[in-house]
Formats: sequence, structure tokens, C-alpha cells
Amino acid sequence: MAAGTETGSDDTRISRLAPEPSRLTLADLCVIVAGFAVAFAIPQRVSLFPYLVSSGKSPVVYLAPGAMILLLRILPSLGIVLTVAVAYRKARYGGLVRPAELVAFTFAASCLLDAIPNLDEGVNAYYQARVGPVLDFGLARWLVSAPAWLGIGVLIAALLWLYPRTLAGSRPCALGTVVVILAGLILWFWGPIAVTQLELPWLLIPSPAGDPRTWGWLGTVVDVLRFTVRYGPWLLTWCLPFAAVARSWLAWRRSARKKPVWTERACVLLAMAALPTAVAAVAAGGTSSFGGAIAVAGAFLLAWSITGKVGVGPTPAPAANARES
Repeated sequence: MAAGTETGSDDTRISRLAPEPSRLTLADLCVIVAGFAVAFAIPQRVSLFPYLVSSGKSPVVYLAPGAMILLLRILPSLGIVLTVAVAYRKARYGGLVRPAELVAFTFAASCLLDAIPNLDEGVNAYYQARVGPVLDFGLARWLVSAPAWLGIGVLIAALLWLYPRTLAGSRPCALGTVVVILAGLILWFWGPIAVTQLELPWLLIPSPAGDPRTWGWLGTVVDVLRFTVRYGPWLLTWCLPFAAVARSWLAWRRSARKKPVWTERACVLLAMAALPTAVAAVAAGGTSSFGGAIAVAGAFLLAWSITGKVGVGPTPAPAANARES
């Protein structure tokens, strides 16, 4: 009886340490349904419906702006769905967050950001509350964004604490990494990215003296530098998960032994669906579309280099004698 009891406990321990299934399971389908419920319950400021114009008996849909609004609304919602699915799998099977899954987190963060007041609305609330001295609006932006900077530091410390415990097999810590990463992205976009775009370019690159019409080439240099400071961190934040997806996809193609989990495949499809939106957004810039394309390409190349240095992507093939042994 003692031996049988010991064997049963070993079987139970082995079943708890069973590898995560790569295919979609029935429980995953239930979680996906719950994820859609969560996504549709989140209030959004971007309308889900395209523009309609009455033309006789049937409405005519303007596909260009309508498709953009529809795409910008659906992609973040799909990010919420995939994030809920990833959170369930981490709570059920444990393990670290995969690089390709960061795309879902980034879209989910943008979805949640659209449902909460932005930085300027927080500054207006500060003025209405009349707490302390009346500050300049730009200075008030830095003051209101300060808790976000502090919160990011706390979340980084929490992530460093969760990382070794997640590697040790703790499923609550694995779920905690999902929550910490998502919360960090929300704070990063809400505070540092927003104040960087609104205040930092004019703080770091002052305007030349004289009439702007007499700046000549110096004005062009100032505009380029301000554009880089304003949109560089934002573009890099978005390009990092896309570069991780591209490197992960290359790793799957070069390694026949490793099968990606369905959440990774779904994140690849999500990234591919976002490409037409990015191309349309850059093309909508008109005369500035060429500069926007250069900025996106530069940010992606930098993100590609960063993800490669941290170990995302294909691993070198083992030697022949190692395979024989």
C-alpha cells in the first residue's frame, strides 16, 4: 500500500508538470469566449462602426476611413482576447511569457488606454482639484506623470522578483508576470511616452533665434530632431514586439523540433493584420510619408538588433557529434 501510494503521488506530480499543449484545447475556447466578453465590456472612444452615407435605398460605406476605424478597434480587442488566453495558460501550465506574445500585450495596453483618461485629462483634473500652487501646464504634465515613472520602477523590481520563481515552476508567479508586463505597458504609454511626445522635443531642442522663415536648413534639422525625440520611443516600443514576432517566426522555420503554441501563432497573425494599418497610416502622411517610412524602418532595425542581443530568435544548430551522442 505504501509503495502504491508513493507511485500515485509520483504520477500526480508528473501530471502537474505536464508540458503545455501546443494546440487549442476546449478550455482555451472557453477562455477565448470570456476574453471577447471582457474586450466588448471595455468602453472605447474609437467607434466600432464605419462611416455610413445614405444613398437612395441602401447606405454606401466609405471603406477607407471605415476600415481604418474598424481595424483600429478590432486589433486592440483581439489583443485583450489573446492576453486573457495567455494569462490562463500561465496560471494553468506556468512558464515564461514568450516573445511573440508581447504583441498581444501591447495591443491590449492600447485598448485599455483608450478606456481611461489620458495625461492631459489628468492635468485638467489636477487644476480642477486646486491642490497646491498653480503650475504651468507643461510642468503639470511632468508632475502628473511622475507616479507612472515611479510605478514602472516598482513593476520592474517586481518582474525581477518573479522571474526566478517563474523559472522554478511557480504558476502564480507566471500569472504575475503577465499582469506586471501589461500594467507596465499601460503606465509606459500613459506617462513617459505621453509626456515625451508633448514636452520633451521642445525642451531638448530649442528653436533657433529669429523668424522661422529665415531658419533655412537649420529649421529642417530642428524638425527632424524633434520628430525623432517625439516619436522615437513610441515607435521603438511598438517595433520591439513586432521584431520579436519576426525572430520567433524565423526560429520556427529553422527548427523542425520546436512547435509554437497556438497563442504564438495567433500573435503572428495579429502582427500580420496590423501591417496594412501601419502602411495606411504612413501613406496618409502625404508629403511626410517618406520621412515616416524612414523612421519606422529605423526603429524596426534598432528593435531587430535589440531583440537579437537579448536572445530572441533562431538558436544555432547543434554540432554533428552532439546529435549523434
